[in-house]
Order: sequence, then C-alpha cells, then structure tokens
Amino acid sequence: TIPFRENEPQEFQCPDPPLVVSDLAEWLEAIIEGLHWKETRERIQVQVYAVRSSKYSITDLPFSDHVDQHFEPGDTVVIEAEAATESMLRDMQQQPQFTEDELQTYRAALRFTLNDRVLCHCGPRWLAGVIVGTAVPDDEILPYLVKTDPLPGLPSKTISVPRDSDKVCKQEVCFDPSSELHLIKAAAPLLSKTGKSRLRFAANERVVCRICSSDHDNLERWVRGIVNSQWPELPGETAWHIDGISGEFARVVPYKIDLCNGNWIYCHKDHHTLIRREGMEPQTRVRGISKRMEVRTSTDGSKERVDHETERRKRFQDSEFDESD
Repeated sequence: TIPFRENEPQEFQCPDPPLVVSDLAEWLEAIIEGLHWKETRERIQVQVYAVRSSKYSITDLPFSDHVDQHFEPGDTVVIEAEAATESMLRDMQQQPQFTEDELQTYRAALRFTLNDRVLCHCGPRWLAGVIVGTAVPDDEILPYLVKTDPLPGLPSKTISVPRDSDKVCKQEVCFDPSSELHLIKAAAPLLSKTGKSRLRFAANERVVCRICSSDHDNLERWVRGIVNSQWPELPGETAWHIDGISGEFARVVPYKIDLCNGNWIYCHKDHHTLIRREGMEPQTRVRGISKRMEVRTSTDGSKERVDHETERRKRFQDSEFDESD
C-alpha cells in the first residue's frame, strides 16, 4: 500500500505552457512511481488512462484540453490508471497455457473481431489502427493486438490491448463532437500531398452515418442526416505529443452532417464503413466493421449483391442465389 495522502495539495508546473491534461497525467504517474519506489524500493510503471474532476466524476477529460478549462486551485483530480511492478513482471515470465477451446470461448465474448478499425488509448493521445489478433495468449489472455496507422514521425507498430473496454479501446465510428472531438482528431487521416480529394456526397445529399453501437445488443447503429458541408475545419488545438514525438492532427474532415434528430456530427473519413447513401444502411447489422459486400433483399423480394464502396449492384437470378453466399 502506498501512503498517498489524497488531501495533500500538489503543485503542478509546466516548463512549456499551457499545461494540458496529458501533462497532468504524466505528473501524477511520476508521483505514484516515486512514492512506490520510496516505500518499497521496487520500480513500478504507471499509465493513467482517464482523468476527471471530482466535480464531474463521470466525464473523462480529453488529454489535449488545457487544465484550466476544467480545474481551479484546490480542485481534486480523479484518475484511473494501470500499473505493473517488477515483481509482477517477473511473475509473468511463467506463461500459462490456454486450450483452443478456452481461447474460442474468450474470443466469442469480445466486442470486436479481426480487421475491425479501432482507436487505442496510448497515454497522451489515442491511436487509430486495425485489429490483427484476438484472444492472444500471454500471462493472461489479451483481448486484442492492434496494428496502428503510421503517422509522420511515428511509424506503424503492433500494440496489445489489456482490457476489452471503451476506456482503452473504442470502435472507429462517427464520434460525438461535443464530447469526443479528441477521438475525431485521432481518427481523421491527414490530407495527401495532392490536397482535398473528390468526395462521394455533395451538400444537401441525404446520407446515413455509423455511430456508436447499440448498448442493447452491441450491434452497429446507423443514423440519418443531410450533408451540411464538405471539408469543415476542426476547432481547437492541432498539435499532439507522444513519447518525445510531435505532430499535427488533421485540420479538416470530409463532412459535417446535420442529423435528423436535431444533432450534428463530423464524418472524419469518406468510407463506406462510416457513411453511405440514405437507405443503404446494412439490412443485417453486425458487431464489428460493416461489410463492403452485402446481399440485400429488394422490396419485390429479389436479391442483389451490393458493393458499398463503389455502389455497384448485381441482381441475382433465382437459380444463381445461394444463401450461403
């Protein structure tokens, strides 16, 4: 047990103002690591993955926000973190064996599957990537291995996800700009050297966008809306820092969408897994990434295969169609 005095004031300083939430997280990590070493003479690695104000304890603060947006002198900081001590790491040397049945049972309960697009919380920022492994044996079963997207100065790498939780791994969808702007920035690709590409949908066209999956069944959820504008600018800070590397988030995204429920969202990528023409949301909802090829039933009962990336369709003759397709 670390004798951490919760009510003892802590003074946080930043050599390169402004002080942002990620700076606060790193400072608290260092405090906990230092206290643990002082009491036990054993090293510990701490990673803070959520920072909150005690005044709004259910809301995770974006790591890129300025601290003074959420805290005043005397406020209490609430964090969630994971830690590993040297003794824990030694215990991991003896890796338990898992049967294939155990792995399959674990895999069946996961929220995502191979090739799904996700964002992973990596301390100062979230990184987007694709799942390349599920139910991976280690000292315990790891839910996912994720290959991150390459960024300027930050090459792609494969990282492990320790828990199947939105706190550390979120599905890539069209995020809520009021509370998830940091995720939109993390997921939005930078413009190519050739500049803004031609988009599939124009202003005032009716579309459907994929948002967070349903809490009821964890299946995909699509909402209807109208394209408000192309290439809107994202507000707020553009700079990011991680592991001594700096860069800039995308300044624009393909679409701003006015939703039929009165809200609005950004669509950070012109891709069939995130935005489609109205009426083309999947007829069969899935847990993971939306499929490019889909066999759909028309109003007259006939079947057709639709390529959602190109919007090409192929109508089946009754003799051709096989439900196993």
